Amino acid sequence: MNNLVVLYVEDMMKSRQFYQALLNCEPEECSASFASFKVNASLSVGLWLRRDVKPDVVAAAGALHEICVFVRDHPALDRQYEHCTEIGATIIQEPVEMDFGRTFSVCDPDGCRIRYATPV
Repeated sequence: MNNLVVLYVEDMMKSRQFYQALLNCEPEECSASFASFKVNASLSVGLWLRRDVKPDVVAAAGALHEICVFVRDHPALDRQYEHCTEIGATIIQEPVEMDFGRTFSVCDPDGCRIRYATPV
C-alpha cells in the first residue's frame, strides 16, 4: 500500500488528463469521481471530485498548499521544466535560483501549486 496525497478537483476529466501528461503514466485507479497515479514505490497522488468529498470542502481549491517534487540535479530540473511547457502546464515561476536550490513552479487546473526543486 502506498502513501496517498489527495487533491480535490472541480473537473475530473481535465485534472486526470493534466496529471496523466505531467506524470507520464496512466491512472492506477479511475472512476467518475476518483483517480490515483503512482508517483513512485511509496507515493501516489489521488484526485477526488470536490463535490463528492465528505465532509464538504470549504476552502478554495489549490489554496494554502503546495506539492514539492525534488529532482536530483539541474539537467533533470530543466528536462522537467521543458516537459511542463510541452504539456501546456501553467508556469507561475520560471526556473530560478533560490536559497534552497534551483526551482520552478506550475499550477494544475484547480490552481494547486506544484514546485520542482533541486536541493542545495
